[in-house]
Amino acid sequence: MTLAFPPADLGFLAWVALAPLFWALVNARRPRHAFGLGYLFGVTHWGATIYWIGTTVVAWTHSPIGWIAWMLLTAIKSGWFGLFGVLAWWVGQRTSKSHTQIARVLGLAAAWTVVEWLRGQTAVAMPWSLSGYTQYRYLTVIQAADLAGVYAISFGIALVNAAITSVAEFKLLRADHTADSGQQARTGFSSHSSALPFSLSALYFAVLLLYGNFALHRSYEGPVAKLALMQPNIGSTREDGVAESEMMAGYGRMVDGVMSRKHSIFVWPESTASDVTGDNYARNDFEGLASLTHSFQLVGTGYKDMEDRVYNSAALFAPTGRLVDRYDKNWLVPMGEWVPMRGLIPFGNVFHFPEDTTPGTADKILKAGRLRICMLICYESVFPVVARTRVRDGANLLILITNDSWAGQSSELQQHLAMTAFRAVETRRFVASAATTGMTCLIEPTGAYRALPPYQKGVLECDARLRTGLTPYVRFGDWLVYLCIIGLGVALFVPPQVKRNYRRASSS
Repeated sequence: MTLAFPPADLGFLAWVALAPLFWALVNARRPRHAFGLGYLFGVTHWGATIYWIGTTVVAWTHSPIGWIAWMLLTAIKSGWFGLFGVLAWWVGQRTSKSHTQIARVLGLAAAWTVVEWLRGQTAVAMPWSLSGYTQYRYLTVIQAADLAGVYAISFGIALVNAAITSVAEFKLLRADHTADSGQQARTGFSSHSSALPFSLSALYFAVLLLYGNFALHRSYEGPVAKLALMQPNIGSTREDGVAESEMMAGYGRMVDGVMSRKHSIFVWPESTASDVTGDNYARNDFEGLASLTHSFQLVGTGYKDMEDRVYNSAALFAPTGRLVDRYDKNWLVPMGEWVPMRGLIPFGNVFHFPEDTTPGTADKILKAGRLRICMLICYESVFPVVARTRVRDGANLLILITNDSWAGQSSELQQHLAMTAFRAVETRRFVASAATTGMTCLIEPTGAYRALPPYQKGVLECDARLRTGLTPYVRFGDWLVYLCIIGLGVALFVPPQVKRNYRRASSS
């Protein structure tokens, strides 16, 4: 399963990789054993996909404490996989003597999908490495995300793996008990019941492909906005420190290189300037760039209010040079921009920021001429609800500004891109991403993207279409997840009528 994610990026493996896990969980002896197996999966798989947490903190602190932070985060977050293990065991127990394996297959897929959704809730969530994101390169498969989000793909992956488990279990039972003619009746398995889960998963996969083929041939038209996405390639570590005057001179040279074309907006990544909202050198320079280019300038910046509260923001300069709006990041990175229970944690300053960043409170749409911008700053792009809410409020373009340079040369950049691609499909909006070191790219409403090479200075000039209309996912949200929750409730808490009828028939 780890190989299905970047850097290996073998997404096709996800369709079979979970089957051994599902097999082990439904056959575990006790709930605690199932929890342990699920937890072990989380530690080994999820911990491996976020190895860059360790290298990042090591680079910042110059000490092995980075690997301690990685181990602690992995130990905490792996509890979600332990929870899935218990749910899977429970589903297996409730369906162990059913005449059909459909209930088990659907129950496992529902449990997997619900736990993935839960991993993205609350302010301390880290919904990294959801199984659906493994498919970002397979455009035909992911188009159903506009119906039910990334969870439509995660559900399909879990369904196929559960069906493989069911069919394999039937084959092994039949092979083990060929001498016992009554065994098939006692276990409740039949060739008919084993074929149904396989047929169901095949049908779901076929629907994904058919719908995807249809969606890829649709037209995603709208007025054209000409964008210049800036990638200055400036690192974030203390050794990479560059004087602001030197950075601004470099920014000016980047703009000079693309002055021959009229752009609607220049997009600069997160942390481009320390604070352009005050009357300082950086503000004067960006006012000058806006006037010179006769274009909007969207700049990632810090901001400090009258009460000395610090924000991670995006500032918008009009073509006249005037600062016209500001967006403050709502969803902050735990342990990166704020420390939960800072006073109780001995290494609360591990990222060397002396005070917590203050979250913004407004789901603001930035207006830049015809552009109605859903502003996403870094971590906000991994939460579907953020883009969905702002598109519903009228956004016709998604713009992501991010500074992933803190992760160094790691797979974090590609993993972040994979998640952001789903925001484009879910909302059927173009996504323009400007990143400090990469991946700077334009993502189409189908999830196809064009990107600059990472770790190089460059400008991506591109045309994005400003789209309106609401997808079913934008309108109705996580309806598939809620359906899975209801299904799990029925499977786990309603008395199994089929099971009682079987016992009565068996005793007679």
